[in-house]
Amino acid sequence: MNPQTSLIAYEVFKPQIPSDHKLILEVLSFNSNLTYREISSKLRWEHVKCARRMSELIRLEKVKISGTRICSIGKRSCSVYALNNEK
Repeated sequence: MNPQTSLIAYEVFKPQIPSDHKLILEVLSFNSNLTYREISSKLRWEHVKCARRMSELIRLEKVKISGTRICSIGKRSCSVYALNNEK
């Protein structure tokens, strides 16, 4: 992977990130304890996009990992996410 290309791509998508965060938070406000694949399915996104946004939301302390369970989509053990109401 070329670091310069990644930085350029990030700058292109950077303005849309806050609205992506908002959509994820909205999904979690109605459906807590979802995996990133389940969230991406509800939003009709590629799962990689959702996984990246989840990492950002955890760093921002807006979302927390609330446990693990078998994902209904991937059929593997995955972290589940919930809103971080402690902040």
